[in-house]
Amino acid sequence: MAKAEFEAGGELSKIDPAKAKREYDKAFESGKDIVEKLKNDKSEDDTISKLERLGELRAKGVLTEAEFQAQKTKLLGGD
Repeated sequence: MAKAEFEAGGELSKIDPAKAKREYDKAFESGKDIVEKLKNDKSEDDTISKLERLGELRAKGVLTEAEFQAQKTKLLGGD
């Protein structure tokens, strides 16, 4: 808000503090949403990586089909 005021040739003393706080709060909440989305995106990537790893272990014979299915179910949130 201050940047826009200065770019328009205004003065800092003419900024409405209540309006500035509302805009700050809005931007802050938007930032929290972005961070939460990034966390969720990372979790999805992590789940895919784990599934791929489980598949590799099954293919190498380290995990049986039953063990693979049990771990996959656990990883995907099943019981």
